[in-house]
Amino acid sequence: MADLLECLIKLSEKAGKLARIIRSENTLFKLLVQRKDDIHKNDDSFVHDFKTLGDVLIQEMIRYEIQKQFTNLAERVFGEETNKFTNTLGETVTVSIRPTVSETADVLNKVLNNNKEAAHLLAKALHEEVSMDVGSKVTNLTLELDLSNIGIWIDPIDGTSEFIKGNEDSTPKDGIYSNGLQCALVLIGVFDTTTGEPVMGVVNQPFAVNKDKSWQGRVLWGVCHKDVTASSFSLEATPHDSVDCIVSSAEKEEYTSRLERVGSVCTSSGAGYKMLCVIEEFTDAYFVSRGQTYKWDTCAPHALLRSVGGGIVDFEVTLNKCRKEKDVRLSGQEIAYHKPDSEGLEAKNRWSNSGGLVAYRSKESLQKLFDAFL
Repeated sequence: MADLLECLIKLSEKAGKLARIIRSENTLFKLLVQRKDDIHKNDDSFVHDFKTLGDVLIQEMIRYEIQKQFTNLAERVFGEETNKFTNTLGETVTVSIRPTVSETADVLNKVLNNNKEAAHLLAKALHEEVSMDVGSKVTNLTLELDLSNIGIWIDPIDGTSEFIKGNEDSTPKDGIYSNGLQCALVLIGVFDTTTGEPVMGVVNQPFAVNKDKSWQGRVLWGVCHKDVTASSFSLEATPHDSVDCIVSSAEKEEYTSRLERVGSVCTSSGAGYKMLCVIEEFTDAYFVSRGQTYKWDTCAPHALLRSVGGGIVDFEVTLNKCRKEKDVRLSGQEIAYHKPDSEGLEAKNRWSNSGGLVAYRSKESLQKLFDAFL
């Protein structure tokens, strides 16, 4: 369904533009940041997690625009954020996108403590039409998707802490940024609600290049459904003797020391960005030992990886099978998106990838990585 992919690419660019507007207006930015409450806060071992109105606006904008074009799909658009926001007066406002700029501005004005200028600036950006050429590779794509059988996971700004810190001077090493605005991404993933398989993904990097003090973004996409595979980037993985890995700085040493048996290990911020580094072959795999990523983090990058022969497996499940069978058999071990890993998970971890994960570009690299744990 080329029209769905085109829609999501354009929405990701609209989201990226909104993120750049928020980040560039310092007075506006300070109004939008709010600490997440305990229920909606991720693992405490990470840097303070934040919810911004920007996150909520992007999520609700995508939901609203999808509903306009694909009416019955809106109820199956899921995201990291609630659409509740509390202003400095302690008033809780339900954030929603309204049919007109002025109506949306009225809603935002309540959140922004009657800052009409800021409310109008955001509302105008939310209602602007995105004009972009998605390319013939998208428009000519032949893909049959049953809209009644798909859902969408959104992470409106993955790497929120890096977005808030706003470091513009980070320097990459071997193509990888350890921190900085480059690590903040917009992630939109489509999955099959029956099987849980990711079938389409869009990754937007709003702060890809800082040219003449002006940020420019970029979009990557991938599709893998039945016998159709397509992507916006190179299809073939380059074979390596070693398996280089990217991890969080919070990863346990007992695991990183094993990974160092098969290759080098580096750290970076943002789950989505680390998977992007695997997609673009700056590294061979992304490793997480525990349930510190979520379905909204991984659905979009997973679809991109599947489109080029890679994927994301549950670390714990795969390791247990490897110990029994001595090789990596992928059946039943790929992360799925249609239901929680376990109904017994507490509310804030309900949609976590509870067994940890390994994101990989080639099955050969995946096998070598698990060899380090056998």
